[in-house]
Amino acid sequence: MNDRSGLLTRRALAVVGGRRRVPLGLLATVSQANVGGVVSAPLVASAYDRALAPVGLLLAVAGNAVGTYLGVASALLCRLLFGK
Repeated sequence: MNDRSGLLTRRALAVVGGRRRVPLGLLATVSQANVGGVVSAPLVASAYDRALAPVGLLLAVAGNAVGTYLGVASALLCRLLFGK
């Protein structure tokens, strides 16, 4: 992901999070779980509040699990649409 798309993603998260009144700690944790992964999401969460560290871990693990299956499904769909 280049710098411009990363900046747009952060701005979009800030706008959506601000409109829905999502706490900044949770918003940062969700963003880091999406980009950083299992190791960094609990660290970012605990920087805001120690109680958010397990939430960061769960979000990161769930993101990895869902992302893996969606990636395999996307590959199968591409194979069906475009051949071998």
